[in-house]
Amino acid sequence: MKKLILFDLDGTLTLPERGVYNGIKYMCERLNLKEPSAEEIKNFIGPPLQQSFRNYYFVNKEQSQNMVEVYREYYAKCGLCECDLPHGIQGVLATLKAEGKTLAVATCKPQAHAERILGYFDLAKYFTKIFGANLTENGSDKPYIISKALAELNADKSATVMVGDGEGDILGAKKNGIKSIGVSYGYGERQALIKAGADIVVSSTYELLTAL
Repeated sequence: MKKLILFDLDGTLTLPERGVYNGIKYMCERLNLKEPSAEEIKNFIGPPLQQSFRNYYFVNKEQSQNMVEVYREYYAKCGLCECDLPHGIQGVLATLKAEGKTLAVATCKPQAHAERILGYFDLAKYFTKIFGANLTENGSDKPYIISKALAELNADKSATVMVGDGEGDILGAKKNGIKSIGVSYGYGERQALIKAGADIVVSSTYELLTAL
């Protein structure tokens, strides 16, 4: 059976810090909220935004959902493609696909947003399917998204690996009984990825390709 490699999006395939920062800045100006620092912004990249907004601003579910909707007024229009690609990531994907491996994306980013970003950067062609979250909080849980990908692709768990820069990627992989590779070239910290239980942690796309 073909080897299946699931990739996180933010911090793994793309570096979306500029777009996220501008979207949160827009939201703060609209709602008269405190603007996070440049360092704090990194904490909003990866996990579901509703959860991040609740934790940072101490608001309830309804308030955080409203904040997400205002954020997306900017992000869906301008912020989606305000990001960079990790050096060498396109070569990694091209090589893996040429070797006959099955590649898919499992991200907490909304499905439509993920598809647009990967299409914009000409990366969608490498993936069999893109699995993203709904535009509500339901279905934005990483373990659920990974399980959906495994089921729809009829994956052999023993031949599947999850690649991501967040603890949620590693924990989601463990919950689904598959191996994981943590990448620290994005926004994840090596020690946090190790603590979460990553089977391997790499610091560059070159090391990632070697590990895979």
